[in-house]
Amino acid sequence: EFSTEEELFSALGMDYVVPELREDWGEVERSVSHTLPKLVTSGEIHGDLHVHSSWSDGLLSIGDLAQAGEQLGYEYILCSDHSATLGIAHGLDEEGIRRQAHEIELVNRKSSCKILHGIEVDILADGTLGLQNRILADLDLVIASVHSGFSQAQDIITRRIIAAVEHEHVDIIGHPTGRIIGKRQAYAVDMSRVIERAKDTGTSLECNASPYRLDLDDAYIREAVERGVRIAIGTDTHDRSEFQHMQYGVMTCRRGWSSGRDIINTLPINELLEWAA
Repeated sequence: EFSTEEELFSALGMDYVVPELREDWGEVERSVSHTLPKLVTSGEIHGDLHVHSSWSDGLLSIGDLAQAGEQLGYEYILCSDHSATLGIAHGLDEEGIRRQAHEIELVNRKSSCKILHGIEVDILADGTLGLQNRILADLDLVIASVHSGFSQAQDIITRRIIAAVEHEHVDIIGHPTGRIIGKRQAYAVDMSRVIERAKDTGTSLECNASPYRLDLDDAYIREAVERGVRIAIGTDTHDRSEFQHMQYGVMTCRRGWSSGRDIINTLPINELLEWAA
């Protein structure tokens, strides 16, 4: 008889296998050989890398984002509002991005949590992006996401996403399979091809932490990290309560065998900006 699970594993000569890894994906063998990964923890997260403000379809001002980040102990939050190409009433065009940059600069003078200026730009049906290169070049980080044309054939939508992966100004591919749990199936993207190209370009793939998405899922995250592709966790926050979804992103990445070095949110702000440069 054992009082804890840890004692049971130890008696068998095994390292402790955390519940997130108990999927019969080779964790027993890795436990016996003492080669289990050191999984990422919430305490390693320096910031949230996908948040919307009232400049597009979010409910929080830039100041609200900074205040929330301070309360969460974050070093940074990526403000990644939608581009105007989505048809959202307040999606950002070039002028809107310029004015938002000014507000972010003012807020950052007073906040210990820095707001990074980004965008969630639409990947159009032909693989081009919804904003011009000269606009994207001035931003701290760029998320590129598919928001239309979900029924394209597998090769077409795969090449469409790969075109964004290869774009010089794209840092992160947002919710890469497009699923909404219980409402919409993933589109027919060949994620293995996307992961392979992301490895070559150094582009990060998102684990969207919304409980309605969890996209990438654990299986694709493990495939990505095994190939050396790094993951960006973003809550896709639109109101204050959704910041708490970070825990689901961390949990999903742990299920995908991710260590801290596999997650770009574990980078301090200067290292993150250097990575994105």
